Amino acid sequence: MKSCQMSKHRMLLVGIVAAAAALAACSQQPDPAQVQADVTKAQADAQKSVTDAQANLAKVRAENNQNVVKTQADAQLAAARSDSSHADASADVRDAQADAADKAADAQYDLAIAKAQAAERVAQAKCESETGSAKDACSAAAKSQYDAAVAQAKAQNDADHHRNH
Repeated sequence: MKSCQMSKHRMLLVGIVAAAAALAACSQQPDPAQVQADVTKAQADAQKSVTDAQANLAKVRAENNQNVVKTQADAQLAAARSDSSHADASADVRDAQADAADKAADAQYDLAIAKAQAAERVAQAKCESETGSAKDACSAAAKSQYDAAVAQAKAQNDADHHRNH
């Protein structure tokens, strides 16, 4: 009986020590060097994402310009040959311009989202320097700013599409 009670006491003691160790680990400040490394990595990843989105936007704009110019040239050629009516040629050019504007708006939206995601990743990495409720508040603020940026990008994209048609 005495060994059973000692076993219970040992198990209780081990449990208390384990709980205390876990609690101590939770309240420790994060390693500032690791947080800085994480922030630096998030910034580099973010910059790459934004740069890729900017390159895509430039590519879309160049392709759009090429398509619109080709459509205008085709319309002028058709008008000179009297192959089609002037109204048809003008409609083709308007359609090409509207399509180009939609593609540019979508690429601009993608860039805005990439920037929002980049800012959130960096902010969340910086939040790692906090603990407890301060960390929770920091993360919530980063998420809130991201959500607002996404909503603004969506509204702008919708307005651009509406304006193009």
